[in-house]
Amino acid sequence: MTVPLPPARAEAQNRPLNVLTLCDKWIGGGPIAVNREISIALAELGHRVTTRVSVPSPSHPLVDIQVLDPVPGVSDTRAQLLRADRLPADVDVIMGHGRFSGGAASYLRDNFYPHAKVVHFVHVTADEMDRGRGEPLESNQHTETERALVSRADLVVGVGPLLTDEGRRLARMCEKPPPVVQMTPGVILETPPRYDPEQTRLNLLVFTRTDDRLKGADIAAAAVGELHNRGMDVRLTMLGAHKSDVAEQERVLSDIAGFPVRVRGYTSDPNVMAAELRGADMVIHAARHEDFGLAPLEAAGHGVPVLVGNHTGVGMFLGDPKEVPAALGAPSVVNTRGSSEATLPTVWADHAEAVLKDLPEARRRAMDLREHLGQNHTWRHAAEGVVENIRTLAPPTRGTTAATAALQVAHQQTRPPAVAPRRPQGWQEAFRPGRGR
Repeated sequence: MTVPLPPARAEAQNRPLNVLTLCDKWIGGGPIAVNREISIALAELGHRVTTRVSVPSPSHPLVDIQVLDPVPGVSDTRAQLLRADRLPADVDVIMGHGRFSGGAASYLRDNFYPHAKVVHFVHVTADEMDRGRGEPLESNQHTETERALVSRADLVVGVGPLLTDEGRRLARMCEKPPPVVQMTPGVILETPPRYDPEQTRLNLLVFTRTDDRLKGADIAAAAVGELHNRGMDVRLTMLGAHKSDVAEQERVLSDIAGFPVRVRGYTSDPNVMAAELRGADMVIHAARHEDFGLAPLEAAGHGVPVLVGNHTGVGMFLGDPKEVPAALGAPSVVNTRGSSEATLPTVWADHAEAVLKDLPEARRRAMDLREHLGQNHTWRHAAEGVVENIRTLAPPTRGTTAATAALQVAHQQTRPPAVAPRRPQGWQEAFRPGRGR
């Protein structure tokens, strides 16, 4: 028998939350993108969301974005997030992201909002990522920082299955482990490609960082080179080089592939990235290590066939039949586990060739995957799950503390409305910036 909540408790469970999210930037990828999208989704659900950033950023119709003007002599943009000026008068939840803003989240709670709950998002497996770049000392330092941040959180959120497992490992190291839950990043449905039946050459696209070995640009180049040697009429484009390195990276990757590779610089222009995706026949995400990877979900949101490794967070998600029907997810997942460096390009080439040989079926499946994700794995779904887990914690005390009373008197800040207004037509092009940090 279910015992109903007392009226006051039931009201508290349904009351819109006052949420403070922290990140140094609003425009960018990785933790920045997660912070931006979860902030927007929470506001759409009717919660009052304030986001504090420390670099110039555009305004948003649903989220109160506070841009902290720089303090002369303080160059660290993350340190700016510790400031008390213009803080909201009342906060129930503070969200921080890894070492980028997790420390600021717990600091603000401890000093200004003692009744608020800190939600800490885990974005990296620091013990693995930095070691993969040959930096074990930095890996140890970052892991210790992440463990300390987890220990101070009221709720830990892993971004995808791999990082949720990492969050659980770090929580176990704490004397009083906080609860750990998983959040799957949402897909954003975009205009799908319109294919031309007269086109014969295949365009393969890689979102990467060409200067980071972990991102696997060399693996992708070698794999597509194998496809070229097998007689497939393919072209390869890579997005993700520093502008000053484009010529050199293009030369190196073309040498690896054995035919010309087009390398483009980083971009945060959503129109440029959408154009590249609509022009692609397949997106390849051949990273050696990837804690999740938002780029493959962007491709899926456009209905473009995508390949990911089963060792990555996004590969684990797409390969989980409890999350994605096997007929839709499994063909996108390359079995990379146990493969040596020497054999990885062939493993990727074999899987890509099998998919590309029946391109009409691959495109139909990609559109079905897009529809499934749009119905079950949006940022709204992600935000609803996070709020549900927040509400299982001890309910926040909404009475005004001495610190928040001082803030109210000092700032008299006007809150955003409890029920978020509808997004104006065309808001997405104006306010949802692209990836790339």
